[in-house]
Amino acid sequence: MSASSAPDPSAPGAAGSASTSAAPAAKGGKRAVATIAVGAALTVALATSVMLPRGASAGAEERAETVPLAELDAAAQTLDANVRGGLLAAARSCQAPLVMMTLTKTPGAAGGVIRVHSGAYVSPPFRLGDAPQRVAVPFPAPYAAGHGQMWVEGVASGVELTLYPTWTAPQLAGRGLINLIWNTDKACAS
Repeated sequence: MSASSAPDPSAPGAAGSASTSAAPAAKGGKRAVATIAVGAALTVALATSVMLPRGASAGAEERAETVPLAELDAAAQTLDANVRGGLLAAARSCQAPLVMMTLTKTPGAAGGVIRVHSGAYVSPPFRLGDAPQRVAVPFPAPYAAGHGQMWVEGVASGVELTLYPTWTAPQLAGRGLINLIWNTDKACAS
């Protein structure tokens, strides 16, 4: 190629050509940034939806109450049989009380089967129906901590766990997080 065939940057219209060709590159860069931003937002939304069932509140705290001493025998029937004795002994001695909650489903929902993970404890499976079920689980962290996390796991619709306020999951397919708090001065509720 000869020097005479190369474009002359000082020629009329040459600057316009350069700026015209730079404009699509700038627009393409903006599109790439917008695509990355949308991708990041979708990733965050997807991660949140995996952690929380549809309708559950991110960051919300549920208040737990302890099983009263007079109700421990009835509550024991809802505990995993393999660890029931140790959990009851700790609750009766006021060392490690149990969380009291009611499981149910919203009217018209199909229900399903769930388990509650609280610390290292995994509950037996509970089938959600129209009749409320009072169940007990250990607190997810040492009682003196006053807070911890529980997980509800399963496939169900219309899940309601009566804590304060009631934790709900209109559709649960996997695991739902419950941020639990409690008063540490009521280890032995009467």
